[in-house]
Amino acid sequence: MKMVLVLALALVVLPTISLASTLSCSQVDGMAIFGYDWNEWIHIGAIGNEFNSLSIANDFGAGNEFKSTSIFNEFGRYGGEFGSNSAFNDFASNPPIIINDDYKFVGYLTTGYKTPSINTYEAIACANNSYRSPNRDMEDITFKSIPSSSSYSGGGYVPAAITNSCPANSSSTGSGCVCNSGYVADGSVCISATQSCQKKYGSQSYGDDSYCYCNEGYQFNADKTYCYAKPTPTCPTHSKFVSNTCTCDAGYVLSKNGQCLTPTDDCYVSFGAHVVGTAGPIGAGSNCSCASGYQWNGDRTACVAVQVQFPVAAQSVAAAPSLSLSLAKVFITTTLKKGMEGEEVLSLQRILATDSSVYPEGLVTGYFGPATERAVRAFQKKYGLEQVGFVGPKTRALLNQQ
Repeated sequence: MKMVLVLALALVVLPTISLASTLSCSQVDGMAIFGYDWNEWIHIGAIGNEFNSLSIANDFGAGNEFKSTSIFNEFGRYGGEFGSNSAFNDFASNPPIIINDDYKFVGYLTTGYKTPSINTYEAIACANNSYRSPNRDMEDITFKSIPSSSSYSGGGYVPAAITNSCPANSSSTGSGCVCNSGYVADGSVCISATQSCQKKYGSQSYGDDSYCYCNEGYQFNADKTYCYAKPTPTCPTHSKFVSNTCTCDAGYVLSKNGQCLTPTDDCYVSFGAHVVGTAGPIGAGSNCSCASGYQWNGDRTACVAVQVQFPVAAQSVAAAPSLSLSLAKVFITTTLKKGMEGEEVLSLQRILATDSSVYPEGLVTGYFGPATERAVRAFQKKYGLEQVGFVGPKTRALLNQQ
């Protein structure tokens, strides 16, 4: 699951201009406030007696900071510092509007540049000192557009300095400068969303119009203040870390012992010697079969030698003397290399397995596979021989002395 953080967007940037109110307390006393909400204007409070629940001065009513439509909810649509509909964003394109009891537009509630308006902080002070109760009938009213008034022409007054000095990556809207899509305000300039994210969370982050993300292989720290590299786990030999998991290299499978082994070595872990393996479907391990001259035992847990039955003559024969067998050491008498199998390969693997620094896998399978080849090279390196990976005369002589 991808981790993201909300990126506060400041959509409009302007040079510094005075934010003085053009409306007084007496001109807005008791009047309703409407906020822009998806193509219509809805009632969000009033400038009135603090004991009236509609008043923005009422901490338990319209002025409750936890109410989604309150101008005091800094995470809401009308109270956030960067929201385009906020009463506290100097550059908001649609700040709240003030409507009188005749349903006429009076002005904007904003800290910004739209006129006519009353500064948001001044309006709050007006509400705290008001004795007038707002009209409750206004709660059920919505407007599809800003209603007309005798003093409102629809565009408001726009200082000439604003329309002619929009920074790069922004456009004039007639009421201010708006950062273009994909850009956000940073002081008096518009920068890309990714640049804004990188200023907050470091170079390993990027963003869009709504969120900040960490780059692939990075994640947010616990305090959500920067992106840092995800720790890479230690993977077994013959594997690499890919897409948040350890994946065995080509030609190797993940064995039940947690190692990446060749299919034959993987089969040896499960069934012992005289077994041959081939790669199965991805993630399904190895396909195991018995080597030539061997077959599965009754419960398919090991490969045993094929028993050859000779015909018995009809006439009576003397019993053959019993033979005494011993597990005498099998000396290596021939050159051994990758792909070979047999008793001498078994003897080679037993000798190598006595030294874990040479043959850490310690597999005694009777088959000369990649693991055995690596062990032979390690043995040759340890004793100062040329590291050829097969058993020649010099290597054989040293092995037979072990």
